[in-house]
Amino acid sequence: MTVFHDTQLSEEPDNIVIEQLRHIRGAVDGLRDDMREIKHGVGSVEREVAHVHVELAQVHVKVAELSERVDRMSDRLERVETSRTGRRLIAVHSDRVS
Repeated sequence: MTVFHDTQLSEEPDNIVIEQLRHIRGAVDGLRDDMREIKHGVGSVEREVAHVHVELAQVHVKVAELSERVDRMSDRLERVETSRTGRRLIAVHSDRVS
């Protein structure tokens, strides 16, 4: 009995598997490149967020300083008004006494 081996048929499955593995490797390489870009982008976003946090802290400090300044000005204004009101009361009282 003679057995015929079709070498082309037996090599074809190996070629299909190798072709699919090459395709998968290419896809994985593409994903690796994409992940590298994403990591770079995330790093940039993290740096920007850190910068925003620093600026926000500076704004909080400035607002606190301005709030203290307004409080001091308000206290000063109340003292001036109290001082003027006291003088008027004294003047009005002295007018009535005379």
